[in-house]
Amino acid sequence: SATVNRIHSDTHAQLLNSTLDNDAADVTVRAQDQRTIDSLAGGVEIGGSVGVGAAVAYNDIGGTTSALVAGNALDLDVRNLVVAADAAAGKGNRIRTVAAGVGGGSAVGAAGSVAVNRMNGLVSAKIQDGADIVAQDNVAVTAAQSQRIDVLAGAVAAGGTAGVGVGSVVNLVDGTTEAGILGAGT
Repeated sequence: SATVNRIHSDTHAQLLNSTLDNDAADVTVRAQDQRTIDSLAGGVEIGGSVGVGAAVAYNDIGGTTSALVAGNALDLDVRNLVVAADAAAGKGNRIRTVAAGVGGGSAVGAAGSVAVNRMNGLVSAKIQDGADIVAQDNVAVTAAQSQRIDVLAGAVAAGGTAGVGVGSVVNLVDGTTEAGILGAGT
């Protein structure tokens, strides 16, 4: 059997070219996302003389979570400003998968399983492009990302003459997390 799961999504929060003059205001621009895949692939084959079982699982999570305050026409005079991008809340980005193959035969049993898991994400929080901000108390620009993979791949094979079982796992994890105030005019 085979299972293929893919989640690619983008979550954005923005405050662009706006004006607010209220030094009692607390302003928050927050983007938050959580992506989760749970998968199971299994193959069982019991044959008269030969049995071959196979399982393949492919899982892919990616996307962008961004919070942005920007624009040369943006003018804020507030008490507090929070710009936050969060892909770590709850369980963050997570893949949980099981791939198992079972094969059996009176002469030969063969089984195999493969699990490939890929995670790639961008989490970004920025103030930029000439934004004019005056905060009476605090300005916070934060970005957080969590990526987790839980995987089990295995194979069981039995035969009167031979039994061969192979399991393989490949995990590819990549991502960028950035927070900043950018530009000389900001």
